[in-house]
Amino acid sequence: MTLKFNPRYVQALVLVVCMSLASCNQDVRPRQLDGTWELKSVNKVPADPGTTWEFEKDGGFKNCQDGDCFEGSWEWEERGEELEIEYIDNFGDNYRFSFEVDMLDKEVFEGEVVIDGDLYLVAFERD
Repeated sequence: MTLKFNPRYVQALVLVVCMSLASCNQDVRPRQLDGTWELKSVNKVPADPGTTWEFEKDGGFKNCQDGDCFEGSWEWEERGEELEIEYIDNFGDNYRFSFEVDMLDKEVFEGEVVIDGDLYLVAFERD
């Protein structure tokens, strides 16, 4: 007995697997981001200790540096590859920027952000 594969079934199976992996990625990313992260470096230069970002699953965050804190919101864009950040600082100025995520796992969070035309490579570790 020979086993024959219908190309249409194989294509359909590949499509279903790809769609399920893509939808899983969107569900996993917020859970991976959830928690407190300490800034370790900016442009590969060690950062001063004490800067933390606490991300919540519901899209809120709190950023603290040396006891000075502000809150804002975040959301995933581009299928979990870009993080949109929005906040109002202590002076009432509104900020919105995109954080391109290069790596996010249980312990490391790295990416690129452009602020006022300058590119910053930032790296965080779970606190």
